[in-house]
Amino acid sequence: MKGQTSTEFVILTTFMLLVFLVFLILIQTKMSEGIVEKNNILAQSILDKVIYEIRLAEAVSDGYEKQFILPSFLENGIAYNLIIIGYPGGGELVIRYENTEKVYFLDTQINSSSNIGIGRNIIKKNNGIVEIQKI
Repeated sequence: MKGQTSTEFVILTTFMLLVFLVFLILIQTKMSEGIVEKNNILAQSILDKVIYEIRLAEAVSDGYEKQFILPSFLENGIAYNLIIIGYPGGGELVIRYENTEKVYFLDTQINSSSNIGIGRNIIKKNNGIVEIQKI
């Protein structure tokens, strides 16, 4: 009788630990997904800020010049890299962070020597061409 009780106890305890472990794994997975989604939203907001500045420069007349600041990190110290590539008739705005890359295609005439970066940047429009330089 004592042997049967101890066997039942071990089986029940093992089952409860297994259920608890599965529950913890599910919680961890959901938290991971939430962090990834938050980073995607933050990266998109940085892209949106740069796109807004480019659209604004495109809409105004030549001689426009403005400084803007991009944050040093996404959040929780996650580093990112921002690249702008200009070519005739358009360009690309690329943000890279962790193992993710987002690309936005621009229809604005971007100077091929543009160099955007983290921190302070200046955007200019001369002769109908938009240029961004890190300060």
